[in-house]
Amino acid sequence: MEEPQGAPVLVGWAWRLYLANWRPVLAVSAILAVVEWLFFLATIGTLPAHPTRTQLVSVGVPFDLAGPLLVLIGVWAAATLLNFFGGAAEEGVAASGDMWACARASLSRAWPLLLTMLAATLAGAVGLALLVVPGVYLLTRWSVAPVLAAAEGQRAGAALRRSYELTAGHFWHALGTVLLVAVAIVAGTLALSEVGTAVLVAAGLRSPAGILLWQELVSAAGNPWLLATLVALRDDLVLRARVG
Repeated sequence: MEEPQGAPVLVGWAWRLYLANWRPVLAVSAILAVVEWLFFLATIGTLPAHPTRTQLVSVGVPFDLAGPLLVLIGVWAAATLLNFFGGAAEEGVAASGDMWACARASLSRAWPLLLTMLAATLAGAVGLALLVVPGVYLLTRWSVAPVLAAAEGQRAGAALRRSYELTAGHFWHALGTVLLVAVAIVAGTLALSEVGTAVLVAAGLRSPAGILLWQELVSAAGNPWLLATLVALRDDLVLRARVG
């Protein structure tokens, strides 16, 4: 992009970036989805149809142990995709490097990204609990902080401050962009999930495990579009800052 763009253009550009690199992007998303699927199978899948309170409490132990691991894997996947999209964006809509090289490089950037996401989420949650509006405001002002942490390697504090600076005077633009892609992802995810589930059931594949796997894959496939949009939004806000 050579000049600032509106929200629909940014979301559409992010979609093209996604499609141009769909194979490696979906590969990373599938890894995350399968790990989550296996985890749920190993816990919930072992329960009877009508579990007792004791059986439900026993499931809490592996959830407590594996929960942080799932979070770390999710953050690593997000850092990998943000790093990849950030490099690909510099080359237009073509991948600029190897996804797995980005995955290795993102191991060192997962920690600042995790801190950035935790800080933004906690502050946003407090704001939402108070009057809703403060939470939405903070989450919007910090919306590109994950890109700055993962794609540029900035520390959590620096990423949050830079995001706050970039979104100054562009709050509604940032909020509109994020809401637009979020609505598109939710609508697409629900439609694919329902259609895929109906097809599986019609084909006689009524296994809860199979349906759960499909839903996990569909959910994971939508997230990269949001990440690509945040990269596009970061670039757009940088351009807006340059032109004043």
